[in-house]
Amino acid sequence: MFLFPGFINTHIHIFQSFLKGLGADHRLIEWLNLSALPYGKVMTPRQHELAARLACMEALKSGCTTLCEFFYTNQDPELAHACIEGMQSTGIRSVFIRTFQDTGEEYGMPSAFIEPAEKAMREVEKLRKRYREDGMLSVWTGPDVTWSTTADGYRTMLEYCLGENVRYSMHLKETEVDHEMSLRAGVNVALGTDGAASNNSTDMLETMKLAALIQKGFHRDASVMAADQVIRMATCGGAKAIGTEKETGTLETGKKADMILFDPQHLKSFPDHDAEATVVYASSEENIDTTIVNGKVVYHKGAFASGLSEKELIRECSEEVEKMRKQI
Repeated sequence: MFLFPGFINTHIHIFQSFLKGLGADHRLIEWLNLSALPYGKVMTPRQHELAARLACMEALKSGCTTLCEFFYTNQDPELAHACIEGMQSTGIRSVFIRTFQDTGEEYGMPSAFIEPAEKAMREVEKLRKRYREDGMLSVWTGPDVTWSTTADGYRTMLEYCLGENVRYSMHLKETEVDHEMSLRAGVNVALGTDGAASNNSTDMLETMKLAALIQKGFHRDASVMAADQVIRMATCGGAKAIGTEKETGTLETGKKADMILFDPQHLKSFPDHDAEATVVYASSEENIDTTIVNGKVVYHKGAFASGLSEKELIRECSEEVEKMRKQI
């Protein structure tokens, strides 16, 4: 087998794991108003907890050892607790990014999601005190999107982050308008699956292949993105993005034991002339034999250390998905 560092998914919206296929094939704002925003308003804490298990177990099965949840359904504080506890129950290393919106209703942002930045920072501080950072969970904040954040709100958040040494994340460059607002800067690059309502999976192997192929197609140059570059983005690039490059992202003495065993002995991936090319271009979840987080086996040959089976989880989720659909 091949031994690799665990993949780091730097951006996901966990609640959207309940929304796969809803609002498909629409432009961003249309999709938001058909899928993420209306359903995000009605989901319960129980549904968030199950969605977290669904997303994290799918991530572990695809070789992901760290998941960064970009959380913006803030109408009820219990939703954040349910999401965090669902993530923790699976054994994945977690970053929980409790974001805020202090404007944007004219663009379709539900009023239930809008709050003063000062209140949002108080809620972030409560989460940080309740869930003390232990290396397995970090709590961040951030503005959701440019069009739902005021300049004053951004300043308030920045003052809090600088004063309390808290990291933040935000959506940028999602559309041509966003692109025009930003400059080329030579930044570190990491990978994220995004929410499963717009990407339709939390499969890091799938994301890695897309990362390579989209760049090759866009530039009409097959050499513009190589397999080893993509793997670095998914591992050490992700670690640098979340500030854990001294602990994760590579296989080195003294670092956390976040790693995967990749079995190339499957029809899709055989023969394996080049390990990195095999992982990026010719693999699927069936190749992930074992996922290890912080030295503990959390997934092995189809079984999860959490004790949940896929069928049991899907049965529980199905009941709640049906309740959610009836509300809309």
